[in-house]
Amino acid sequence: MSYGASVPMSALPNIKRFLAEGGGLVSPAGAPLSHPMVRRKGGWEDLSADFEEPVVRKVFLHMLPFAKVYKGRKPTRFCIVLRRDMLPNLPPMWELDGDSLGFIPITDGSQHLTVPLIAALSEDGDVLTLPLVFTYRLARYPCARIVALGFSGAGHPWSRRTWDYASTAIADMVSLAIRRNYIAIRDLMTDQPCYLPDEEVAITAELVCPVSVDAQCQLFIRERDTGRIVHKATKLVKLKAGERTQVQFHWRIPIQSHWAYDIWMNAITSDSPMVSERTMLIVRTERIAQRAKSFAMSNDGIPLHDGKPTWLSGFNLYTNDSRGIGAYFDSERRLGKHPLPDLWDRNLSLLTLYGGNAIRQHYYERILNERVFSRGNYSWALRVLDANHLLIAYHDAIALTNPFTFTPACYWRKRLGDGDPYCDERWLRAEREYVKGLAQHLRIYPNIAWEIINEPEGYGRTVQDATERREYAERVTKWCGMMRVAIESGERKPVGIGLAFASLSPLWSIRHNLRFLDWSNVHCYSPKPLRRGLWALPFGLNYGRPCLIGEAGMPNATNSINVFLSEWGDSYDRMLHVALSERAMGFVNFYLNNPLQHPYS
Repeated sequence: MSYGASVPMSALPNIKRFLAEGGGLVSPAGAPLSHPMVRRKGGWEDLSADFEEPVVRKVFLHMLPFAKVYKGRKPTRFCIVLRRDMLPNLPPMWELDGDSLGFIPITDGSQHLTVPLIAALSEDGDVLTLPLVFTYRLARYPCARIVALGFSGAGHPWSRRTWDYASTAIADMVSLAIRRNYIAIRDLMTDQPCYLPDEEVAITAELVCPVSVDAQCQLFIRERDTGRIVHKATKLVKLKAGERTQVQFHWRIPIQSHWAYDIWMNAITSDSPMVSERTMLIVRTERIAQRAKSFAMSNDGIPLHDGKPTWLSGFNLYTNDSRGIGAYFDSERRLGKHPLPDLWDRNLSLLTLYGGNAIRQHYYERILNERVFSRGNYSWALRVLDANHLLIAYHDAIALTNPFTFTPACYWRKRLGDGDPYCDERWLRAEREYVKGLAQHLRIYPNIAWEIINEPEGYGRTVQDATERREYAERVTKWCGMMRVAIESGERKPVGIGLAFASLSPLWSIRHNLRFLDWSNVHCYSPKPLRRGLWALPFGLNYGRPCLIGEAGMPNATNSINVFLSEWGDSYDRMLHVALSERAMGFVNFYLNNPLQHPYS
């Protein structure tokens, strides 16, 4: 099946039926279902202009992926194939005569790391776009595969000029998806996000096939960095048509352990090609934690990475939030109930591929509290904490670690009861113990920049007059100072704060300063990002501390700059102009798919 830049809504039932039967959907235009159309009086109407339409929103957010688009800084001129083994029937290079818009599509893949597939180049050889390979499966259609590849306009590589090559490439890439006896391997995962040496690992997967078939499942475990295979196992599984069947393997980690292992499973039948799926497991080792370059702030407010002045660029990587980037690319939304290190590893490889150097992480208080650090056991929450920071250290990125989001009362109210989380002694005792325990556990990581709390002023916008504004600002400022003492415990560390609602916040008062902080993280949710940026950065910089643009909208936020994401390029141009002209600290955006839309971010 092949659609171009638009598709009639009347075709969706047929598409669903086709996917349910194990079919594959291919979009040579590079943006599957990017412009839903519906018939109105007088002809067809493009529904992308009214993205709030419930049916369209559901289709886009829950059923099918859509390509990410940016306005390139230069016109695209050439396209070259980087992986001939995956696209053997496309020419190695061809000219593009379209406009400067380029797609970063989601394509079919079988490994958790991102792999560049094709590169679009400018006239002078500058790389403008790198389409990547992802694993992307639909929860309702586990046998289906979505393939998207291309560029916009008449110049995309699957135009009629190259159709002879493209038609063969399509057949090669989706041949498995249209077979009735194709086996889908779902949810290959370990039982924990991180381990200690000499622990036993349980590895499970679900298999499903449209027809009844016997399959031989082969499991391989190898060291991530060396490729040395350390474990093999085989099981015979009988699959009934359309039913999910679980298979489980067990393996004990060596005492002298490697820091990470790749796990892959093959499903083999007598009359169909082998199908593979991958995941990974991580082992807590101080050697990997300490390989990351240190992060610090100079006395005059300059961010230092390995002792050198740096500009921060990256994205948020959430542990337990359905809006997070892992959940966005993982259609089955497993991230909220079981963080998968292979998803984080893939997303971090994207960060380094695009030249980024920072990961911002919060919502920790949803899974952590002071009791986690006092029990003395390696709990699930601590494993999540280590899995995240070990991967950030391995990819040599800066970890912007945030103990609290909004206010502790949002998550700890049921346990601690009534009281003000900013000044009640019972709350303060729990908060100090939590933050101190968190800092102590993460002391082995030299690449951490602490962001004490995210958007504390979100609960202060209801103040009525200047007196209330001042009282609220002083209360939060005093609280942040206490939390800084708990984090540092005698050792100087870079500490900042996440701030939103720049000109409206009680904290943005010249009289009530933020000088106890090393940096601030400014959030810009507004249809007018340039104006918000112009407000936010100077306020922070007036304190002699650098500012980081930390959030600039997300696909499913009603207050994002552009929910449909087709115009983010211009928005980033304006925001980056503000950041550069004001000598800001960096640009670490809310969502992975947003930074990818602009070559400079």
